[in-house]
Amino acid sequence: MPDTGSIAASTQVSVIIPTYNRAALLGRAIESVLGQSHGDLELIVVDDGSDDGTEDLVRGYCDNRVGYLRLERNSGQSVARNAGARAARHELIAFQDSDDEWVEDKLRRHIDVLTGSPAEFGVTYSDMTRVWADGSRSYHGSPDMGGNSLFREDGQHYRAYELGIQATLMRRSVFERAGGFREDMRCFEDLELFIRLRRICRFRHITEPLTIYYQTDGVSGQLRREVRARLRLLRLYGPRLLLENPHYFLRECRETRRRYREARRKPRR
Repeated sequence: MPDTGSIAASTQVSVIIPTYNRAALLGRAIESVLGQSHGDLELIVVDDGSDDGTEDLVRGYCDNRVGYLRLERNSGQSVARNAGARAARHELIAFQDSDDEWVEDKLRRHIDVLTGSPAEFGVTYSDMTRVWADGSRSYHGSPDMGGNSLFREDGQHYRAYELGIQATLMRRSVFERAGGFREDMRCFEDLELFIRLRRICRFRHITEPLTIYYQTDGVSGQLRREVRARLRLLRLYGPRLLLENPHYFLRECRETRRRYREARRKPRR
């Protein structure tokens, strides 16, 4: 594993929230960031072309840690997150989703773990509490990101499957070395980023639910985007998938074909 350099002495954090027409939910995410026990941070809200009063909401916060960056047209969360990362001033960066929430000690716990880890660790991540549409809650255990295989030990999923970007903290240097988010993906873009990040650094798992993930209507629920993302993953990693796990490769091809047919039957909105 290559040496990625020493952790910066500063524990200042740049937090990036991409958002598109989420003014009704965005306040919860912003307040959970500003309410962190580790308050040495900047918050960059990247407005991905909203037309619902998002700008007024963000500018209404009388806190000099809050910044607002507007993209003139809706380009997707990958473009928005990359734009936020380019504007970030600090070496430690975290991505929050505009409809989710962090517990009060989220950043402090992550910073303590990352700054106390050997140099080859570039990402920390935690478990989550999942809040379903009916209000019920369940514990979401994030996957084990150790090992060299692209797959989990049971061979059923990509190793990074169901690791949420909002549950991580990372060094901006490793994010930039990995190339940031693929801007041609509007679904599974965090999974694909994690695949590349694992090539250049190690991950450290915090087995506590430090992020609250709410089930809301979002890009993960849009079937056509999911199909396109599955196809992109197959094009990018198909040879390795076939080599490591032919059964999974064939199953994923069949599932992608099935979901493609389902998407074609659904009317466009």
